[in-house]
Amino acid sequence: MSLTVFKNTFHYGALQLLSYIMPLILVPYVSRTVGIERYGITEFSLEIALFFGAMLLFGYDFTMSRKLSQNRNDVQMVNGLFWNVFYSRLLMSSVLLPAFLILGMFFLSELFTAEILLYCSLFIASRIFSSWWFYQGLEKIKWIAWGNFASKLILLSMVLVMVNDQEDYPWVVFGYAASQLTVNFLSWWILIKMEKLRAIALVAKDIFSLIASSVYVFLNEFSVIGFAALNLLLVKEYLTPRDLGIYVAAMKIVVISHNLVIQSLSKSLFPNLALTLKNNREAYFSQWKKFRFYLGGFLVVLGFGILLLRNQIVFLLFGPEYKEVGSYLVYTAFLPFFKGMTNIHGWQGLYVIEKERTMAGITLVIGITTLSLLLWVLPKYGVTGVLAVRNLHEFLLMISTALFFNKLWKKERF
Repeated sequence: MSLTVFKNTFHYGALQLLSYIMPLILVPYVSRTVGIERYGITEFSLEIALFFGAMLLFGYDFTMSRKLSQNRNDVQMVNGLFWNVFYSRLLMSSVLLPAFLILGMFFLSELFTAEILLYCSLFIASRIFSSWWFYQGLEKIKWIAWGNFASKLILLSMVLVMVNDQEDYPWVVFGYAASQLTVNFLSWWILIKMEKLRAIALVAKDIFSLIASSVYVFLNEFSVIGFAALNLLLVKEYLTPRDLGIYVAAMKIVVISHNLVIQSLSKSLFPNLALTLKNNREAYFSQWKKFRFYLGGFLVVLGFGILLLRNQIVFLLFGPEYKEVGSYLVYTAFLPFFKGMTNIHGWQGLYVIEKERTMAGITLVIGITTLSLLLWVLPKYGVTGVLAVRNLHEFLLMISTALFFNKLWKKERF
């Protein structure tokens, strides 16, 4: 692992660790204050908002950060890339936001309110200003970490002030939306000043060319996050509010593990690997193998740690009302390992060697297959069935990306 990657990973990981000290306050506070049922609805709402927000991001964190990392000395290209990404998101938001509001009206209920729908729209709109792909492409990873830290701090402060009883649960969603919008806008504005990025004219041809270049990465991201969103929609229809709360609490631990460990290394390594591949193919593969070894070993240890300490983890994070969650962590303990290895062979492998089309096909086929299985399993087996299908989904992704990357890399080499 290069010194640059190590430093970026350390900076990002250290700040991520500080960022996740705050959820050790936030998650217990929210889960205890709003109760298990409303906690489930809150997480459900945020997951749907994340899905639509990911559509606005359009996979640029990979395609544009890769392009930027390989052409970072071309000032004119860098400037044009920044503004064209921004313009393309403005264009997409003009379609996505009305679509979200119209679809959201069909899911309004006593708990999933119009108020939450409005806050989710604000969260989606915050993605218009997301410029973390630019910082990533220039390998200024510590800026991403500081942004994440700032958004967590703002969120925690808002929730502690505004959420005081069960009926305040919509303010949790508002806190997420407001903190993201504030930090994304400020980081976007700072980037313009820091890099002296001068606005250019909007040219439709350039915008559509940019969108076309990222369409396969978008399809892959759409499939991955779409599976999670549709999964939650099905779960919400078949499970009681309490069981929904149990399910999202179990998955929350997976999300925290993923963001703290996998994302820290992934964001640091991707632009570096893309640049290394351009200059030296063998050096890329050597660095990739080291990354796989270290991350895989750590995630195995983490999985056993979650398995052995599951009841203590649940008690500390959620409290005694959620004690049932501990038994379900048996099914989620090794999900971070599956996701980490998929990241290695997919995002750090197939994406870096520009095989986005293959990655999109894998996730689409596996997503459709496992969702079909979920429709049969969910009514019969409840939360256990959902988690079993989720494990199958991540396991199939891990195996498929490994097989395709190894096959395609051999072709690339010879």
